Amino acid sequence: MRLDAEVKELKGAGPKAVEALMKKEIRTIGDLLRFYPSGYDHFTPEITAAEAEPGECCSLKLTLISGGSTFRRAGKVISHFEGTDGTARVRLTFFNMPYVRQTLTAGKSFVFRGVLRETSAKTRVMEQPWFIESRRYGEV
Repeated sequence: MRLDAEVKELKGAGPKAVEALMKKEIRTIGDLLRFYPSGYDHFTPEITAAEAEPGECCSLKLTLISGGSTFRRAGKVISHFEGTDGTARVRLTFFNMPYVRQTLTAGKSFVFRGVLRETSAKTRVMEQPWFIESRRYGEV
């Protein structure tokens, strides 16, 4: 099948499906292959914590300063870690993931991806970030 073929030529594409695709301006097979959902997560190169804008989703390469602390509040397990990249400190918070303390140990470097926010005390916080060892981030 050619990339410039119309979507109505797809096997199993009925009139309703073709109409729904046309509403999203998907007219050809090539358009369909290049269509990414609105929630598609594009992995951008990591930036420094000082460059990161609060409220934006970003990737930060941080070295953990502490081995973390875990406590319970209202039946939930909350784990806190501190990380830095040399430009700023970031507090990392994980909910209901007590096992994360075994993976995130002091001195190791990871790339943390999530929404960075700044508290009224100017502390930078990232809650429930996705993370991977920094040496493996390029594989994603």
